[in-house]
Amino acid sequence: MKRMLLTVAAVVTLLMLTACGDREKTPDQGAKDKGKPENVTKEPPEEPPIKKPDETLNEIVDPVVTTTVYKNGKKCVELADADNPMMTDFGIIYTKHQFKGAFTRDEEYHLLVPDTGEDRILGTVNDLSYETVYDRVEINGKVYTLIMKGELDDLGTKPLILLEIDPMKGLTERTVCESGFPYAMLAKAADCLLIGNHNMDGSDTDSLWAYRPEDGTSYEVKRYPDAPLRHIYSDGKRAYVLCARMKDGKTQMVIEQYDSSFSLVAEQDVTAIFEKACAEMGDGEDRDMEMRQHVSGFHVTEDGMLYYENFSCTHFLADMNTGKILRSGECFCDVAGKPGELYFEYMKGFRTEASVPNTIYTLSKTELTTSEFKTDNPNYYITDMSVSQNGTRLTRIEYKDAENRGEDLAPAWVIE
Repeated sequence: MKRMLLTVAAVVTLLMLTACGDREKTPDQGAKDKGKPENVTKEPPEEPPIKKPDETLNEIVDPVVTTTVYKNGKKCVELADADNPMMTDFGIIYTKHQFKGAFTRDEEYHLLVPDTGEDRILGTVNDLSYETVYDRVEINGKVYTLIMKGELDDLGTKPLILLEIDPMKGLTERTVCESGFPYAMLAKAADCLLIGNHNMDGSDTDSLWAYRPEDGTSYEVKRYPDAPLRHIYSDGKRAYVLCARMKDGKTQMVIEQYDSSFSLVAEQDVTAIFEKACAEMGDGEDRDMEMRQHVSGFHVTEDGMLYYENFSCTHFLADMNTGKILRSGECFCDVAGKPGELYFEYMKGFRTEASVPNTIYTLSKTELTTSEFKTDNPNYYITDMSVSQNGTRLTRIEYKDAENRGEDLAPAWVIE
């Protein structure tokens, strides 16, 4: 899920630090030196270097990676260079990309119907630099995600775009705002989509937007001073907003609760839970910085369970009623399941020994159960999961032999 996220982390940090400043224009490097004498003997020009085969970036071709798709134990189809799969009620949304610049690529969106093997191109997003693949949502037979275009190391403002993926009509792009931030937030509410953005216009503010799919309109719901917004979630009844505020020089983590008309109904201070989850960072600035990181996973259940995952190293599942941390670790990642359920997979990517099992945790209300995800070869490990609205689960696995014995096996997507 985070394969490309870490690639842009340093650039995003640079964007944050320079959001209030303007770019300086550099002088014309090709201007002549007017004080240079005209009668200087010129040295003969150097011979241009001989171009060797496969020397330029464009001539470097990565080997094709073939992914095998299985459903209920049977092989369905093989895909070349497929990435970012999402299980939906109408099939698998996935992408193929061709890199164009340091951070930009042309992203081709596909729909795969596993039962028939149909693989259809829905459209291409040109010059794409970032997609919030961790916040894709399915609503009314369509998938929505947030994207940005253009080189991320260009410090100018860029629009935040809502991408609609329709299996029948293809792709539609709608601009949310003109000063977008890559680590934006997207959540499905009762009758709309909630979008969170850190405004890159120098105002040091965050904005919460609402988008209504039925008429394609969007509006700003709330603007936060001092940029505290970290993530948003909705269970269809209430919306939950995670904020990182500064109080007396320290970080305070608060969850705001809003009703369907977006009136504030409650606030809960969860600082103590975050301090416990980040205890390895000590009790000073390192811990505060970790708590203020941008967030890629955030869920709150009506039973008081909190899941949190940031772009750094903190991931945990906690009971807000008791303050107890139920699960934590660098590889503990969430995915929405059936109504009332969340799935959490233990990715053994950092411990790829064959003896380490792939464990899937399932949360139903306040009960956390475990099951082992078994593969034909023990060197396969889970890298991602997604669950459709009807409860069909796709598990993405890759292969790594920690002892470097034998050839790597092809990645696979397993549908259950």
